[in-house]
Amino acid sequence: MSDPRPTVTLLDVPPTVWRLFNLRGSPYFQDTLEVGHERRGLGLFVGREAELGQLLRHIRGRDRSAQVVTGPAGVGKTTLVQRLKGEAVRLGYLATDRLVPFSVGDTPEQFFARALANVYDTVLVSRPELAAHESMQRAQQLIRTGRMATGVAGGLTVSLSTFGGLGANASRTATLTTPKDVLLDGPRLLHDLLVLARERGQAQGVVLHLNNLESLRPRDFPAAADLLLSLRDPLLMHDGLHVVLVGTADAVSAIVKSRHC
Repeated sequence: MSDPRPTVTLLDVPPTVWRLFNLRGSPYFQDTLEVGHERRGLGLFVGREAELGQLLRHIRGRDRSAQVVTGPAGVGKTTLVQRLKGEAVRLGYLATDRLVPFSVGDTPEQFFARALANVYDTVLVSRPELAAHESMQRAQQLIRTGRMATGVAGGLTVSLSTFGGLGANASRTATLTTPKDVLLDGPRLLHDLLVLARERGQAQGVVLHLNNLESLRPRDFPAAADLLLSLRDPLLMHDGLHVVLVGTADAVSAIVKSRHC
């Protein structure tokens, strides 16, 4: 970014789920600025104060919210949302540096399970004292029934039974296979996690970051729109959940506006 304004120093930053594995940060390369990274630290991001303020105002004081951040690839959309999550943490919301990616060919069950795992990880890393709560245990059992495979050459498969949450970098293309009844039990578990975070965890809510629309081709937009529309009630309408959808203007326009997601 070439904005000459001074760097904004965050008082708090979203925690990273890699702490669960005794790692300082993600072992995978990412272009986005990161929390605690020496060469690509989040503190390097400058400007965008108006956009950041607008995003925060839409979250604060609401039981739930949904927003979109659009712009050309590489302009800094994802890093802006990373900053947003840092400010949200300072204001009492729960968030991590993780995001939930869209993948070509996702089913509603797969995408919902990935989002549920993200919320679970966010509560776990932000309020570890709640790990033994019944709601956390039930969510963990559902998440553990899946397996996640990254889309890298050679393949890497991680069993969710090994970890408390997702064990690979969510910014990569990923596929999560889940039980067919995930959309029967999952929404109730998501509701319970959000109630737990707000009532027992004393949080204002949870910020859920949906990303990676740049990886979708125009021919994939209708399927992504149908996916989001099918998940409107199971995923997007829960009190305590604040969703930020990030992508190019063309992708977001085709997916959100044309299908009224």
